[in-house]
Amino acid sequence: MKLWWAFLLIVLVVSCARVEPLPENDVSTPDEPVTRTITEELPVKLRFDEYLSNPATYSLTRANVTGRLIYDVKKAQGNAGVYARFIVDDEQQRIELVGVPTTKYDWFPPKQASEEVYTVTGTFKVYYDGLVIDVKTLEETTRATVTVTRTVTD
Repeated sequence: MKLWWAFLLIVLVVSCARVEPLPENDVSTPDEPVTRTITEELPVKLRFDEYLSNPATYSLTRANVTGRLIYDVKKAQGNAGVYARFIVDDEQQRIELVGVPTTKYDWFPPKQASEEVYTVTGTFKVYYDGLVIDVKTLEETTRATVTVTRTVTD
């Protein structure tokens, strides 16, 4: 019987004992930096700075401008105002459009620029209150993009 208790004691000790691995030589090296090349298609910024900074330069020249459309107040006077149709760039700069065909009036959302992008061709003209485009054609278009490649190290 003593042998039986000894055997049971050995089984109990072995089953409860924790076995931990022996430490190895820890030769840790920092992770090597990983360099990746990322290629992205980014939309080209729509900007009217060139035209609006010196409108007299563009007077009576051919216009080919891309932007978003809006129907908004041209000139506010108290509670009233004069509304007009505009083409708008990404900086909310706008150029008035005159001679827009009535069939395209629905393309101009009131007080908020359209989501879609349009190209206007016509003639730049300088009126007493700024640069306008006398519209010849107005067509929906896709926004131009530029491919940008960059290298990133993580």
